[in-house]
Amino acid sequence: MENNDKLRQAATIVSETGTSLFLTGKAGTGKTTFLRKLRETSRKRLIVTAPTGIAAINAGGVTLHSFFQLDFGPFVPGVKRENNNRRLAFSKEKIKIIRGLDLLVIDEISMVRADTLDAVDEVLRRYRDRELPFGGVQLLLIGDLQQLPPVVTTPERPLLEAHYRSPYFFDSHALNQLDYVTLELTEVYRQSDSNFIDLLNAVRTNNINSQVLAALNSRYIPGFNPSDSQGYIRLTTHNNLANKINCQRMAMLQSTPYFFEAKIEGNFPEASFPADRSLELKEGAQVMFIKNDSGGDRRYFNGMLGIITSIDEDGVTVTPTGSTDQITVEPMEWENLKYVVNEKTKEITEHREGVFRQLPLRPAWAITIHKSQGLTFDRAIIDASLAFAHGQTYVALSRCRTLEGMVLERTLPATSVITDPVVADYLKTHTQELPESKMGEMISSYRLNLIEGMFNFRPLFNAVEGIVRILKENFTRVYGLQVTQLADKVEQMRLNMIAVGDKFNIQVRQLSSMPDEGISNKRLIDRVKDACKYFKGRIIELQETLSAMPTEHDNKKVRQKLEERVELYKEISQIKIALFDTFAIDDFNIEEYLDVKARGTFNTLESRKKKNKKSVSHVSSDYSESNPHPELFDELCRWRREKAQKSEVPAFTVISTQALLGVASALPFSYNELLDIPGIGETTAKRIGDEILDLVRNYVNDIHLDIAVYKKEHNPHSISKRRTDKEPNKQKTKTNQRKKGDSARESLALWNEGKSIEEIADIRQLAVTTISGHIIQVADLSDPDTKRRIIDIDTEKKLRHYYDTHPEVPYNGQERQEDIKNCTGVLPTFMQIKLIELDYPNLIRVKPEDTTEAKS
Repeated sequence: MENNDKLRQAATIVSETGTSLFLTGKAGTGKTTFLRKLRETSRKRLIVTAPTGIAAINAGGVTLHSFFQLDFGPFVPGVKRENNNRRLAFSKEKIKIIRGLDLLVIDEISMVRADTLDAVDEVLRRYRDRELPFGGVQLLLIGDLQQLPPVVTTPERPLLEAHYRSPYFFDSHALNQLDYVTLELTEVYRQSDSNFIDLLNAVRTNNINSQVLAALNSRYIPGFNPSDSQGYIRLTTHNNLANKINCQRMAMLQSTPYFFEAKIEGNFPEASFPADRSLELKEGAQVMFIKNDSGGDRRYFNGMLGIITSIDEDGVTVTPTGSTDQITVEPMEWENLKYVVNEKTKEITEHREGVFRQLPLRPAWAITIHKSQGLTFDRAIIDASLAFAHGQTYVALSRCRTLEGMVLERTLPATSVITDPVVADYLKTHTQELPESKMGEMISSYRLNLIEGMFNFRPLFNAVEGIVRILKENFTRVYGLQVTQLADKVEQMRLNMIAVGDKFNIQVRQLSSMPDEGISNKRLIDRVKDACKYFKGRIIELQETLSAMPTEHDNKKVRQKLEERVELYKEISQIKIALFDTFAIDDFNIEEYLDVKARGTFNTLESRKKKNKKSVSHVSSDYSESNPHPELFDELCRWRREKAQKSEVPAFTVISTQALLGVASALPFSYNELLDIPGIGETTAKRIGDEILDLVRNYVNDIHLDIAVYKKEHNPHSISKRRTDKEPNKQKTKTNQRKKGDSARESLALWNEGKSIEEIADIRQLAVTTISGHIIQVADLSDPDTKRRIIDIDTEKKLRHYYDTHPEVPYNGQERQEDIKNCTGVLPTFMQIKLIELDYPNLIRVKPEDTTEAKS
């Protein structure tokens, strides 16, 4: 195989370019061997996948559906599916792998449907580059389209036909957006007889004539019934036929049956079992080895036949067909692999998630054509007269080494050779010779694309624009000037960096196209080094600008959205800095680029584990009109977070962000001044007022601020919620007076739109407890669906038990929440509390001072 030009081209495409490759070829042309060598030698970070569990185990990989968490139903592009969030809830570990991936290998691609490949594309775009097919990952697709086809059930067919020209992988919408290369391996290693190879090729391409059919049917031997010692195996079209033959032949043996139970450790799905869980064997049984010998002697291989010559509880001895050797068979292991990231090397490595341990044997008087794929037999009896699928007859015939070793149980009618014209048309247009000049162009283009990608800042600013959009939509009311100034500065940086980056990439193209210079010329390398130094400085400026953004918000969903955008921005920026640091010093080369980019991806994601998962990374606030004392505001926010974490409640239930900004602006020194701040009532002031006042006093003392002068210069009434002048209240006119219940109905309307209580509170600028009261006041609580949206059955039972056993409860709602949690283990919402308390009109709410008086 070392002298095979097609295999050499395939190796170059995979290792030295970013071009995706479909590697096809007849049975026995070395596709499996190529994959095995690639896994051992590739510098790229790759994963190996296959459409079925058995194929994945044999290829040393994982299934497409398990790795990409795909639904088993049809994938229709653009159609939202149920359980979409669960399906795409990928672990941090898997996201690491996807974002650090250089090469995705899919073995047995002939069995992969077009819609499955599009589903893979959707996942890769989600976690990588949305603008590029498969997120920019290079694909290596391996398989023979003339062998087994993808499975499409009758109910699925009309749905797929409405969106796809055919079910084959090559009609994937995403793949057709990709400029991929097809290489067909033509040198056959399994068979050496040129006449037999020609016959197989005629079957493969459906070029059947009377001469071909006559030559094949010359191997029909009526009444052929060989002894087991001759080593023939029957290949059948259907699983039930193979099982029936094996059971009948096993029952005919008079020897004692022995049952060998597989040992399973960890996670190993039953659908992927490579052997029988309970294996019945007898002395004299014909068996097939289903795994290569891992020992140095290589005594047996996958597909080798033999006869059991001795057997007991301790083991089995097999004599291979045509040999006098006796092989003592020991249990072997199959691994269910999971891809993980090695934290030291930052390489994608295989982690053993489960082990299946069993004797590598299978009763083998018969086997299905499907299970024979990839195997080679010296002697086989074939019944393909009932072939029902494209490529099935070809797979069966091509398992044999020689025409003489093949016996037909029935003559082959021309109709038994089923091929799909769609496949034939595709292969005619896609399996052309690849000139060496094209190879050179692909290598140069790949290097050039990597360099240009370093200086393309659109993905970076797409992430930044996501941050700015969230700030504008959700933070402007509280941090108006701060958000506006930050957005303006970011926009200026965006325009500048993208424009300069684009101009530099034009220079890169010009320098690389100069005669006799190419991508590795010194002028270009020096310009890349200078550009790396320049753009690193610009990204650091961007980081400093964004470090001033506000992050405190009372709405949990808003905080989560902001956190996601910040994480994406950090990942992209830190990878670019890592690349700039490297190639500001070193000459650009592909291997180092791939290593640095992967390490940057994994290090960025790893740093998130060390971060407090409950909040966005909190940065120091900047001065603004709404926040004249950012240091105090940050201290108040830290105090609120600690208090919320200690009580295991959301931070906004302690005190709102708006109220904290009011404190940082007004600098209250007394209880009455505290009550003048919007969002702070008597209950809040009694509960946490002393702590807030202490923080304010400490801050004022630390900065040596003359508080009397400050309060004269800053009009406290600008933030006051109370009237301090003596002007009498004017009577509201009927035109501006709201009807009773309007506010509650407004809250209910938002709730009916699907918004959460916290979101409604944020929109209406009211307390969560107020919104909860609105819903309980006007919602139709007799409707079971409405009630269950508020409280589930289990929580309702626990709350009712609490109130049944507690005629007296804490007066303060938050203290009541904590008391319920301590007694029941459930932390109820304010709305759940209000709902249940409707049924307890005689409930006594005890204030703290009442408790003190009772004790004294």
